[in-house]
Amino acid sequence: MDKEVIFMQMPKSASCSMGMVLKKHDIHIVDHNIRNPDYVSLREYTEAQSENEFFAFTFVRNPWDRVVSAFHYLNEGGNNPDDREDYHKYLEQYDEDFDLFVKQAFQTKDIFGQLHFRPQFRWVTNGDNNLLVDFVGRYETLQDDFNQVCRIIGVEEKKLPVTNQSNHKQYRQYYNLETKNIIEEAYKEDIRLFDYQF
Repeated sequence: MDKEVIFMQMPKSASCSMGMVLKKHDIHIVDHNIRNPDYVSLREYTEAQSENEFFAFTFVRNPWDRVVSAFHYLNEGGNNPDDREDYHKYLEQYDEDFDLFVKQAFQTKDIFGQLHFRPQFRWVTNGDNNLLVDFVGRYETLQDDFNQVCRIIGVEEKKLPVTNQSNHKQYRQYYNLETKNIIEEAYKEDIRLFDYQF
């Protein structure tokens, strides 16, 4: 591909698995780690590259599923000291009670300061909520969509490795009507933009 290829990593959407495959190619990976003091957003990066043509892509995940995955991932300790620090800051008080966590943590937007719970649209839109990416793949159709990206950018298709997987049941089993609606309101822009349903 003649254009610069940019991959926007989205937390809890198999981005680490894709990064492991893509880093072997000449692809710029925009990290999702907003905790990093040197963090550069996709918006900032693309604005700085405004004279260049690029193809940007990302992968998203159903918000209800993503919240369950992030909750268990952090309760299991995450995979780095920042994750463990965030566990103490954002989740420890709920004593692994998902229902209580949803009912209390989402009363304010403070939980969005934790990168695994930050709404996905914030990583891939500009100030007017217009998408900055050319292709949005889905966690739910991960390998097929990743293969499609590989074909578009001209790299060999590879089976994605499984990394950072948290241990939990199917996400719908964790919700009742109240908690389903809380997450629906909290992530309404993700749900609208990426066309998700419970």
